[in-house]
Formats: sequence, C-alpha cells, structure tokens
Amino acid sequence: MSCLQTFKLEPASRAVRASSRRAAAALLAASMLGIAAPAMAQSASPKEVVTAFYDQAFVKGQAREAILKYISPTTYIQHNPNLPDGREAVLTALPAWLSKSGMRADIKRVIAEGDLVVVHSRFAVPGQAESKVMAVMDIFRVQGGLIVQHWDVIQEVPKTAANNNTMF
Repeated sequence: MSCLQTFKLEPASRAVRASSRRAAAALLAASMLGIAAPAMAQSASPKEVVTAFYDQAFVKGQAREAILKYISPTTYIQHNPNLPDGREAVLTALPAWLSKSGMRADIKRVIAEGDLVVVHSRFAVPGQAESKVMAVMDIFRVQGGLIVQHWDVIQEVPKTAANNNTMF
C-alpha cells in the first residue's frame, strides 16, 4: 500500500453538504419550471489551485494576497518545523521572508495525485547571478478549493556537482 493510500481524508463539512443540497434543489426546481439554469462554474482542480497560489505568492511576490485567497482560514496544517499551524503564521512569515530575501521562484514542474500537489521549483534573487540558489519541493493538500496542509524540503544548490545533471 502506498503512503498516499494510507492518508486519512476528512469528511466534507456540514455547510458544504447543505450548500450542495440547496444548489441541487434550485436546479431541480428550475428544470421543473422550465427555467434555464445558469451554467455552473467548474471548481478548480487541486493542481490549478496550488499552481495559481504558487505563481501569485512566489513568482509574482504577492504572498499576502495569495495566502488570503488560497489558504484555508480555518484549517492549515504546517509540517515545516519553523512555523506553527494556521494561516496567520504563514501570513506573518512568508511576505516578510520574500521581502527580506528578494527571492522569487521559477516553477519547474507541478505534479498532482488526488488532493495532493507537489511543486518543484528553483528559488533565487532575480538579476543576481551570485545569489544563493535553492531547490525546493513543496507538497500541498487541497480541500474544498483551498490549501489545508503543507510540507516542504529545501536544499541549497551547490556551486559544483559530482555529475553534469542539474537539480532541475
């Protein structure tokens, strides 16, 4: 059994179930009355949510806006040992770190399976060839269209390597 199969999923909240029931009842009533129902917007996939968050926060440097839009205000489990759980901790730390370091991300690949999304990226200070470069793997779990959990692995890219391969 893979580690993904052993991951416990949380049940949908009562509010989400109630909202779904109301929407279904409204669509049924509209169809019975012969009223054309509006096209339902498809919700974004976990991969789309995480990619949009990462692009806004780490590529464009708009961390505060991205956090408020894409990270759950009620449930955010943090596995980075330097930060506590909760959106407020990320809201305090991430914009400050990006501002101080000047680093931005170059997304190399995004891989998704179910509600888990992995982003492999290269972090560096734009326009500064001699700045420290970091290889980063972030793993996010998305629930209800919001990021609810995060893991990361960060490694400085060495100046020389024992092979001709890159870390990206």
